[in-house]
Amino acid sequence: MRSTARLLLKVALILILIGVAIIGFFHKAARRGILELGSKDIVTGTVDIKAFTSLVVDTASVDFIIEKGDGYALEYRVPEVFVPEVKQNGKSLTVSQPSAKGLFFNMVNTGKIFYKLTVPSGSVFDIDIDISSGSFEASDVCMNGNIKMASGKVVLNNVTYDGKLKMSSGNAKLTNVYGSSLAIDMTSGNVDLSYCTYASFSMDISSGKLDAEDCTLSKVSYNGTSGSAEFDDCYIDEFNYKLSSGHIDLEVFGKESDFDYDMSCSSGKIEIDGSSKGKDYTVKNKNAKSISGKAVSGNVKVKFFK
Repeated sequence: MRSTARLLLKVALILILIGVAIIGFFHKAARRGILELGSKDIVTGTVDIKAFTSLVVDTASVDFIIEKGDGYALEYRVPEVFVPEVKQNGKSLTVSQPSAKGLFFNMVNTGKIFYKLTVPSGSVFDIDIDISSGSFEASDVCMNGNIKMASGKVVLNNVTYDGKLKMSSGNAKLTNVYGSSLAIDMTSGNVDLSYCTYASFSMDISSGKLDAEDCTLSKVSYNGTSGSAEFDDCYIDEFNYKLSSGHIDLEVFGKESDFDYDMSCSSGKIEIDGSSKGKDYTVKNKNAKSISGKAVSGNVKVKFFK
């Protein structure tokens, strides 16, 4: 009993010393200008902008939102040190988050901080989005180009979009998104697609999960190192995959005889409409639709709906 009490006392003393050391570090860093402690004054404002066809966004931690409005404007709600830097040269618009001195450490919950860009209905523009962390949200707009995020989330809703989405980690949710071509490159995280329509869709993922539901994806290319992919109630004409490990569950419109098959796996199994097909399955039905690919390990299951 005494030994347990002594152990608990030692653990408590160690935790206290660690806490004191951390507090001391923060205060020393603050005195040296390396770190800013406490809360920052939150400021709001609006920047008038003109019509544009090219948008460049470069932010570190402030959320960026694009939505349909009555005209062109950029609103912000941020700590004063992050009031946006806005440059417009003709039809090119650049929005950047200023670099604050040292690190900003906010010890008080100040709510959502953001830049919000509104554009009128019918606007079409190219984008080059680069966000270190935070989120990127767009709704009811038409845009083309690249979205790059180190971590955070991407939310697109009712958007026409052609381009490439690249994320090191985080989550992406796309609902009612339409276009000719969409490529997603993700190191880790989750991707949710609902009611999306694309002539060409490609996905490269190291780990994580892809969920596609009620989508029309004419041509699909899926490359997975590990993780899983599930396609539910999807309309797909051509599905090609490369899988190192994990699994693919594919539910497509039609029946088994509507597709050609060229599938193989080193370990795991291939299953078509509930029937096991072994390690290799090749059938030529001379159809325009096809499912093909190779898996090192993992399972690939295909089923159909009408």
